[in-house]
Amino acid sequence: MTNEDGYGVLHVYRLPTFAVVELPKMDKGVVSVNELRGNHLVYTMNNAKTPGIAFAYDILEKGAGAPTQITAADTQGIDFSKFGLPQLVKYKSFDGVEIPAFVFLPSNYFGAKKHPIPFVAYYHGGPEGQSRPIFDKTIQYLLSEGFGVIQPNVRGSSGYGRAFLMMDDYKKRWDSVKDGVAAAAWLVEQGYAIPGKMATYGGSYGGFMSVACVVEDQQQVDAGARKERLFGAGIDVVGIVNMKTFLEQTSGYRRKLREVEYGPLSDPEFLDSVSSIKKVDKINIPMFIAHGFNDPRVPVGEAMQLANALKEKAVARRSWRTCRTCLLRPMRARVPEAE
Repeated sequence: MTNEDGYGVLHVYRLPTFAVVELPKMDKGVVSVNELRGNHLVYTMNNAKTPGIAFAYDILEKGAGAPTQITAADTQGIDFSKFGLPQLVKYKSFDGVEIPAFVFLPSNYFGAKKHPIPFVAYYHGGPEGQSRPIFDKTIQYLLSEGFGVIQPNVRGSSGYGRAFLMMDDYKKRWDSVKDGVAAAAWLVEQGYAIPGKMATYGGSYGGFMSVACVVEDQQQVDAGARKERLFGAGIDVVGIVNMKTFLEQTSGYRRKLREVEYGPLSDPEFLDSVSSIKKVDKINIPMFIAHGFNDPRVPVGEAMQLANALKEKAVARRSWRTCRTCLLRPMRARVPEAE
């Protein structure tokens, strides 16, 4: 099985000549081999409408026969065959690097002419992970509610070679965040979405991406790159918001590995520069935060920092509005205690 742009593609060869074996036609997805004995092959197909179903296939000397399904999923009465497979797209990021992504569209999204719908940008964890076109219950629920979903494999993702894998290491960390925002910009350019009607979503490192992309989105607006924000909401699931406290508090066995990726504790200034908590003033949209209290990898303190900072920000904003009203009241009603 080869990883080809995220798809798992099955190849079978006959020894000793390495002649290519003809295989039955199958939908695109991620195929894994369970067993190969003689001419008997068992493989599993995982895609948006086939949630890890095993098939048996007897390889014929000439021609391809039909595979036999040997496992089944409890579908709860849902017709999975009506689920649509994603489209593989590629878009250019800020520096011209080509970023692959999977785009899922609701079943009622008709016609060749694109029309805007609400979208979720779903970032994978890792960071050396890869979004692949497999069955995902969260994605299917979002599609059923009318949302589109894009899963960008930003620089640093696995599956595209060593050079791409290392393009986000240490000082290049924020480049991957820009890739994540570029995915939303591409959706707008292509007519799939409109600014403000998209949300970020991700867990673990994907949670870092979810919050950081909200920050970068606002930074681009402040710099004049766009007139309005792309994202209107963000979802942070067990995400990192402070690289320094994360490295200090994560389980010890992981620290050295993560320092190579994110930067060492001996460089606190850089860690601060890629920490969303240090740029919380850029988060001006609703955020949903989810975290487990006993998480040994990303300590719950990351979520608490973000929640507290956003609460304090909201309190400060309310206080400013109150003070502004108080300053106006004396001019109108001459109330001496207004100060």
